[in-house]
Amino acid sequence: MRIPSMYKRLADYPDFVEILGWPFDFEICEPYHLSKEWPILISEELIVLAEDGSGGAYAILSNIDPEESSVIFLSSEGQAGKVAANFTEFLAVLTVIPFWRDLLKFSAGGELEEMRKALPYLKEELLEDEPEISQKQLFISKTLNLPIISDPIQVLFESVKEGAGIEIKANDGYCYESLFNAFSVSDNRTWQIQSGKA
Repeated sequence: MRIPSMYKRLADYPDFVEILGWPFDFEICEPYHLSKEWPILISEELIVLAEDGSGGAYAILSNIDPEESSVIFLSSEGQAGKVAANFTEFLAVLTVIPFWRDLLKFSAGGELEEMRKALPYLKEELLEDEPEISQKQLFISKTLNLPIISDPIQVLFESVKEGAGIEIKANDGYCYESLFNAFSVSDNRTWQIQSGKA
């Protein structure tokens, strides 16, 4: 089973594994073939490298160079999609916007500008929960020498918009849906109160 070199670096450092587990909700796991563990039908085999706290999985394609494989996220709620061009790019995006799932949740069905509107609210919430988040982000980025992505929201948006590139269905034939969700910023009453619009 071939895996990215960056994954091997992460697995060798317990500090990274712990920090990425929380608050980044990226739990490194022993790599495994998705089809052997999930009740799922996929047109190409995927190798799971990490999971999130709700049972979602981060995977790469097993049939191409692991350094070049896109990263595909599959949620436990029946959503799936490409989230980065490769494993290193995803770590760079994750480090800057650990709330990437919420950006997609409040994307109004896949609108980039709506994701940008949600950004300040999500950053504020993260800072309230994790006052030392900036230090953790810097530690991960510098130690792993991650690429600097000037617009991680754009990168995430384009990746999800492009799609997984493979067919993903549940065993009952249900097709996994897009990672984009229909909620908009205006649907979050707390945010509206904060902005004085409620």
